[in-house]
Amino acid sequence: MTAFIAPPPRIFFLVRFGLWIARRRTGEDLLPPKLLSWYPRAAVSSGVVEALITHHEGRATERVLKMVRMAVSFTVECPFCMGLNSGGWEKLISPEELHALQGLEPLESIATFSSAERV
Repeated sequence: MTAFIAPPPRIFFLVRFGLWIARRRTGEDLLPPKLLSWYPRAAVSSGVVEALITHHEGRATERVLKMVRMAVSFTVECPFCMGLNSGGWEKLISPEELHALQGLEPLESIATFSSAERV
């Protein structure tokens, strides 16, 4: 059995513009933004979460958010999620920390993690 989600017959102009921006920014034609454009309710909820993050509502730093996204992507073993969420990890996370997020090393063995990051 194979899964296939057919694209909608027409995508709203502003959504197509958003897909173009995503492609230009990442250099890839990513599937997750396309799927979100096909299902607007999912896009709105994702947008709300990202807006809260971008506007610094709460105490989460960009580093913590990157680590959470990557850890979840590794946990669910989603190749699309890994590709989407791991872009630019080198700027925020060391290779040793990456191994810990992948579950290859215990978190306690990485001295650079703060107590909040370990949680």
